[in-house]
Amino acid sequence: MVTIIGSFLGIYLNTSDQALAQNSVSYRVMSLMSVIYLMLFPLSSTVLPTASGAIVTLIIISSISLYLFPLKGARHINHEERLFYFSVSFIVIVAILATVLSGMEYSGMKKMGKFVYLLMVIPVYYYFRTVRVKPCWVWYGLIIGALVSAIVGVYEVANDIYKPGYSGRAKGATHPIIFGDLSLVIGAMSLAGWGWFKEQNRWQVVLPVVAVAAGILASLLSQSRGGWVAIPFMMAVFVWVAIAHVSRVKIVTSIVGLILCVLIAYQVPQTGLEKRLNITVTNIEKYINADEKSMAGGTSVTSRFEMWQASWSIFLDNPLVGVGWGNYQENAKQLVQSGERNWTAAGWDHPHNQFISAMVSGGIFALLAIILLFFIPAQIFYKACKSSQRSIDARRMALAGLILMVGFSVFNMSESFLERSRTISFFIFYLAVFMAGIRETNTEAINHK
Repeated sequence: MVTIIGSFLGIYLNTSDQALAQNSVSYRVMSLMSVIYLMLFPLSSTVLPTASGAIVTLIIISSISLYLFPLKGARHINHEERLFYFSVSFIVIVAILATVLSGMEYSGMKKMGKFVYLLMVIPVYYYFRTVRVKPCWVWYGLIIGALVSAIVGVYEVANDIYKPGYSGRAKGATHPIIFGDLSLVIGAMSLAGWGWFKEQNRWQVVLPVVAVAAGILASLLSQSRGGWVAIPFMMAVFVWVAIAHVSRVKIVTSIVGLILCVLIAYQVPQTGLEKRLNITVTNIEKYINADEKSMAGGTSVTSRFEMWQASWSIFLDNPLVGVGWGNYQENAKQLVQSGERNWTAAGWDHPHNQFISAMVSGGIFALLAIILLFFIPAQIFYKACKSSQRSIDARRMALAGLILMVGFSVFNMSESFLERSRTISFFIFYLAVFMAGIRETNTEAINHK
């Protein structure tokens, strides 16, 4: 039965020479499961509770079975893959060392576990590198994820169903910041598949455009201001790619259209955009003009200012190996008690900036490791985008991967996404998918016809 279903869906599954050579029931089952994963995962990240971790776990189990019973023609590790593995492994090694040197306390061990989880990107990558699926499932999954996230966000705002403390903000199945940021990057990544949709049918080019609008809408409804900073950076990536293939008139028109959409959203009270931005400006002005430290802070923006300044002081005292993950808050309390910082500096167990958190917790080596974690894959995707030797599908995957890296780099300027399970799962999954998507040879290219 599985073989019959696999044959019937052959045009939707991988048709590479490697897959056809295998022609096994187990391979077809994994191919079908990978389609389900790609369609469900975006939804599991924003609107379905606990599902994202379960999907990653299932993929890891499948990857182990593939490793123990490898398919014929499995490829050797190339130079880019070694760099990719290094970028992930280095931060894990640094996190473990920082935790060991700081005393192996429970809070530090818990934080360390989140970084160790990053290693799971390797088996997930191995799975998608081996069980290759057609790009359509990646693109359609992202489209559905962005659209459903926006619908859920609108429903929440319209029906005023929130947890205490988050009234007026869309949140899906998670925190408003996570919901808004992931929805935004899901919509943006889907736009990388615009050319694929155009090849299928001209009317389908509307889908990624609508998905981008949906992702932005969900982000606006979440009122997650830190995520909005990523919009111009992701836009710059698209302009860089489009300028060689699209007329300047269309590029300018698209940018103007996006700006007009944001301006319209600013004028609609239900989005909360105008109110949120006005509050931000007011809070910053009060913080700058505060005569005493005890009068500063108190809001999400100004508290970050206090935490970042406290982090710098802590880092200067422990520049080499940091104070260990999980020990930021205790050190920040000492600065508050001495009167150096406002009480809000010690309100959280991390300083709401992944780069600063790494700097405080693991010193200069951890900061370098975090930078390399984003820079090395981004560099790989960048080169793949520009390579004329790669297939058009691989270049589109590379563009989506570059958007992922740019988005997460900016998101981590105002949050610590690598210290949250849901966002780590998202990062692991799509980093693996896009890295696998650019891996091809003449005999293993994805057939997208």
